[in-house]
Amino acid sequence: MIKTRLFVILFCIVCLASCSANGDYKINDEMKRSELVKLSFVEQQAILSNLKPEIRERLWKDKLSDTMASNNLSQNEKSLIKTLYDNMEADMYIEGTESHSIIIAECEKLTEVLTNDYGWTEEKLFLYLMTIMTEKELKAAGY
Repeated sequence: MIKTRLFVILFCIVCLASCSANGDYKINDEMKRSELVKLSFVEQQAILSNLKPEIRERLWKDKLSDTMASNNLSQNEKSLIKTLYDNMEADMYIEGTESHSIIIAECEKLTEVLTNDYGWTEEKLFLYLMTIMTEKELKAAGY
């Protein structure tokens, strides 16, 4: 049973990583994703907050796919992140919606579990879950 579950999780991670295509695409009329990730974190957040919900969902799903493909995380950590990924939808970025409330609660719970059960620091939480930059992009930027 455990081997089957691990196989399913690994299969999903491989599929998500290969299908998400963290490639370059337009995020608005003036900017591509590759340009966004070169900006400071503060500038990224300012732009992200003004993007269409569907674009924000795509950016974050790409990020979480990259996170789940990381060799630096355990299968249990990846499984927790996959749950977040599976529950993402565009309307969660619209304040006041039920999806927004649910995802906020899920993120708080995930943060608590990763901190308490897996020893994640604030820095690790930030690098893996609070910026759209992939692990490769973060390393290239010196993080």
